[in-house]
Amino acid sequence: MKLRNLWFLLSLGIVLIVLAACATSPTAQLPLPDLKTGEWHEFAGPSDTVCADGSAYKYFAYKGTSKTLVIDFQSGGGCWDGLTCSSPLSNPNPLLGQGIYANQIDVSVETKQNLGIYDHNRDENPLKDAYHVLIPYCTGDLHIGNKTQSYVNPVNQQAFGIEHKGAINARAVLDWTFKNFTDPESVVIVGCSAGAYGASFWTDTIKTNYAD
Repeated sequence: MKLRNLWFLLSLGIVLIVLAACATSPTAQLPLPDLKTGEWHEFAGPSDTVCADGSAYKYFAYKGTSKTLVIDFQSGGGCWDGLTCSSPLSNPNPLLGQGIYANQIDVSVETKQNLGIYDHNRDENPLKDAYHVLIPYCTGDLHIGNKTQSYVNPVNQQAFGIEHKGAINARAVLDWTFKNFTDPESVVIVGCSAGAYGASFWTDTIKTNYAD
């Protein structure tokens, strides 16, 4: 009995840390009625959203069957000066030998490989039936920037600009999420690497919207 009680308390603690329970009616349903259940769907970002290299921003949602909503801030490195910002994953700076941040949309891990919490066919996955909103990351600013910054490439001394608009992008996706997902029973906020910073930064905004 002691071991069982200990496991119960540990499990309860994990749930309390990860899930923010919301009061809702038993008949409440999450949205996206016109979309197919069990599939990812792509949405174009508003006109003020953009990736670091100026390419178009987009975001993704997965239609589940439960009343749990997962908000995922994607990973993708970061940059802060002429050397690092001239070394995106798509075209690394030879002085570094590797790219260190994503300057374009890449959702292959979350939406294509179906690993971890995205494995919707694995019974052991506690979030297999959840709705997912993926906030892609392509601005090198930890999901919190709001500036167009000029830098100089140390290799060729050429000036270039970076759209550090991660906060604009994240806010746009969250506004869409708040409008469409009005009454979930629980909300799970996740993020890895740069996405962990974004998840931490935006948690208060999300908690304020889902006040219960």
